[in-house]
Amino acid sequence: MPKTSKPVHVPRSLVLITTLAAITLEPAIASASSTGMPWESGLGTIAASLQGPVLRYTSVIGIIGFFIALALSGGHGGVVKGALTMGLIVCAAAAVPSVFLPMLGITGGLLI
Repeated sequence: MPKTSKPVHVPRSLVLITTLAAITLEPAIASASSTGMPWESGLGTIAASLQGPVLRYTSVIGIIGFFIALALSGGHGGVVKGALTMGLIVCAAAAVPSVFLPMLGITGGLLI
């Protein structure tokens, strides 16, 4: 008979303090949009170059490629199909802002 491990007991006061700290610090963390780190300009350049037509075309090509690979992977195991499905989900998530939202006429802005 296998041994079962005991559940870890976390004191309620620790959970309460952690929750209150997260709620209190969240606005300060969210408002720090630029911290002046040296890698921010490089990452901003890469992010800007991967948006627009590049993202649109690569995501559509990726979706088509993953659909074909998923259709042709009939005899393979669940790991291969799971990996192909995850790749398809990533390509679809990347395609939403640049391909699917403009087709539906949604601008992607949030009005408060």
